[in-house]
Amino acid sequence: MSIWAKNSVFIFPLILSLFSALIFWLFFSYIPQRTRQNKIRPLVEMDINNIRGSLFSIFDRIMSHAEHSPSYFQSEIKSGKLSDQDINLGLQNKCLNEHYLYNEAVNTKMLIIGEAIGRHANTIDRLVDKALNFSQFVSSDEIILLERIRENVRRYDFGAEEINKNPATQIGGHVYKPVVTNISYRSQNFSELYLLYLELQKLSAKHFKHLDRNIIINNIQYLYGRDQYKNCMAYIRKHLNLLPDDKKFMWNYMALCLYKNGAKQAAYKELYYIYNDRPYSGSLVSSRSFLEPFINDQRAIEILLINHTSQEFEALKKILEEEAENRTNYLKLNSLLLQYFEELKSRPQQRA
Repeated sequence: MSIWAKNSVFIFPLILSLFSALIFWLFFSYIPQRTRQNKIRPLVEMDINNIRGSLFSIFDRIMSHAEHSPSYFQSEIKSGKLSDQDINLGLQNKCLNEHYLYNEAVNTKMLIIGEAIGRHANTIDRLVDKALNFSQFVSSDEIILLERIRENVRRYDFGAEEINKNPATQIGGHVYKPVVTNISYRSQNFSELYLLYLELQKLSAKHFKHLDRNIIINNIQYLYGRDQYKNCMAYIRKHLNLLPDDKKFMWNYMALCLYKNGAKQAAYKELYYIYNDRPYSGSLVSSRSFLEPFINDQRAIEILLINHTSQEFEALKKILEEEAENRTNYLKLNSLLLQYFEELKSRPQQRA
């Protein structure tokens, strides 16, 4: 006792000081910081996910076949299966503004996308600034990735002046115009941006905790498109009750994952329960993105025909065939444009 009494003169005050410091840190630093983290971090994740959405819109526009129409490559874009060659091919029928519509041989085939790309680029720049304003709630990896995305987006000026710029150049009384009127010269830039988009896609799906309907749906499509069928099914089961109005959407992806993973009998069972009550007023066409893998499976067809007419099934087949043909025609057209513009590149500037 005498030894403890002697030592306690030093030990007890030390322990008391450490305990007091811990209490002070807990109530005046850790808890307020944790509370702020819980409030601010979801906003940061929402901004980063909106950046991801704007990046997706850029690539959907690059791969589009018609004005105001979604591209045929949305699944490839989200899942990381869009190649450099695909991006270059998609750019063949895209130009910056109406001033580039002076080549009568290709004018009717060109789509103007400068304004749309500029709008998304400005949104990304603004959202990166917004997210980095709360840098204490953004990880170092996220900061580096966001800065790389912003640098890439800024590499080409998509401001209003540049987007609306006339490419004609006057030299010695003559006006010259580029012979290649598309924006394929930005192909490498967009390919690099696409890799950054995929990094952001992976980061969001794996680590982000803030969830809303669009994020959950995107993550399901991402996991399915990456052929991660078991992970996709686990994700669906975990979040199924969060989207009561989208259960059929999630069940459809569950059926697809089962089917692709080799559990065909279980997939058929899911298919029966999904389409037994004729969703979308019996329109199989409305579910064509889900049903495409089943279109030549005899057992799946039999299940669909239990509560759907042969006319409804034939309408599904017809629209899928038409879309496949349209996609093929789009690729053929842009391949011809690629060949045409490659031939023009060896020529000097056109004099107007």
